[in-house]
Amino acid sequence: MMLLIASIDPCRTAMAVLESSRVVGFFVLCRGEQIAHFASGPNTIGVFNFMIDAREQGKGYGTETLAVLNEYLLENHPEFTELNLTVDTANPRAYRAYLRAGFEDAGKL
Repeated sequence: MMLLIASIDPCRTAMAVLESSRVVGFFVLCRGEQIAHFASGPNTIGVFNFMIDAREQGKGYGTETLAVLNEYLLENHPEFTELNLTVDTANPRAYRAYLRAGFEDAGKL
């Protein structure tokens, strides 16, 4: 559903996580009103629905994607100075992965 919404909403961009030419995950970049409730300002972009295929988890795809995402945004979207993401509190594995990737817990629920 999120990919369909991203295809028609100019404030959302669907991104694929690839291993060679094989899709192993995806996420959606959101900006504008979609993230206004947790953004610190207009130069914030958010990561939503970050998912790695269950069969591909534990292979470093998520960690590597988050590492290159920062570089990608700096190069292609320098107008964004803050990168936020949301995580399901019932998913401690994802939470730990985000902390390892350098994200900080803002303490917002």
